[in-house]
Amino acid sequence: MRFKSFSLVLFLLIPHALSSQAAGISLQSPFVSYLNAEVNGSSVVLTWRDPADTEGMVYEIHRYSRAITVENLNRTELVAHIAPGIRAFTDHPDEDTSWWYAIISIKDEKAINLIVPWRNALGIPVTIKPKDEIQINTAISAPNEPQRYNPPIRPAPLPFLEGRGFPDRTLLSAEAARALGNILSPETGELWVPAEREILKADYTDAGDKSQVVLKGILEGSFARGDWPAAEAELLELSAIKNLPKDLKARILFYKGECRYFQYNLQGAFLSFLVSSDYYYKESRRWMIRIYRDMTPVS
Repeated sequence: MRFKSFSLVLFLLIPHALSSQAAGISLQSPFVSYLNAEVNGSSVVLTWRDPADTEGMVYEIHRYSRAITVENLNRTELVAHIAPGIRAFTDHPDEDTSWWYAIISIKDEKAINLIVPWRNALGIPVTIKPKDEIQINTAISAPNEPQRYNPPIRPAPLPFLEGRGFPDRTLLSAEAARALGNILSPETGELWVPAEREILKADYTDAGDKSQVVLKGILEGSFARGDWPAAEAELLELSAIKNLPKDLKARILFYKGECRYFQYNLQGAFLSFLVSSDYYYKESRRWMIRIYRDMTPVS
């Protein structure tokens, strides 16, 4: 019974003792908080909040070109001593440099070297712009004037062709096409050589029937002059004749492929060479490879 009474008394006294000890402990932080920095022209304005207990305390404002820590605190520049209650300070550091700030509390002539970013030290630096840049910006837009939109200067438009329109499209000469092709060719180890009209060996002879003679006339006429639309139309008319030899039909398709190629109808040219390759495989294949390369974009 006595043991139970003693335990009850002890249980009631322990909370009172703990509360008495806690009352004598100060949980207030010994340094400033909410340190903030704002750039005002060529100055930096620092603001902060004082701790609850400022008796016998003074502040040291430190500045450094790097984030301030306890390890590099002795290398920082002591800017000023500030008494509690002021809560603001204006600094004039060098231009075009990033600066970090920290405020150290001196309590009873003893420094409390505690650095807590975003509390008594900046978490990010501030930068002072050069004075000439500030003056230029001020001259462009005054504080009370709305900023006007200045459209970018665009290049002069194309000349207006009064009644003449654009010139007709003309084909380049073989020499000009070759030179331009060499300039625009990808660097693959060899220069790109422009295509030139090709006559099959079978058409170098005078032997043949009437259709063969007509084909030779086309090759020596519009085809030789590079009049590709006219040559294609004449070849199309010749191919409409019935009972033409298959070899002759293949040659007509081969030349139609060339006409279409030089008119930049690459798909039509490819189909013509594809059919003519049944009889003239090597010759048609060379043109098909060229068309494939021309249609493949250069990466």
